[in-house]
Amino acid sequence: MLAGEKRFETVLMETLKGDVIVKSGAEGVYVAILPSLGYGAALKINDGSAHASEVACGALLQHLGYCPSLHESP
Repeated sequence: MLAGEKRFETVLMETLKGDVIVKSGAEGVYVAILPSLGYGAALKINDGSAHASEVACGALLQHLGYCPSLHESP
């Protein structure tokens, strides 16, 4: 586990079963690694908003086909 239970990155990695590795950092930073594609990405939200960085990371992964719609219910 890279973050606490129920944290965005923990839930995301558990849901995607290792297809994506994400880690949050200080002040609105997220890093994502997509081993199967050979991609990596780093996001920084200027105002340091953790919520905004989660949304941006989720949108990026959704665009790449790794996340279901952020608005779908299970």
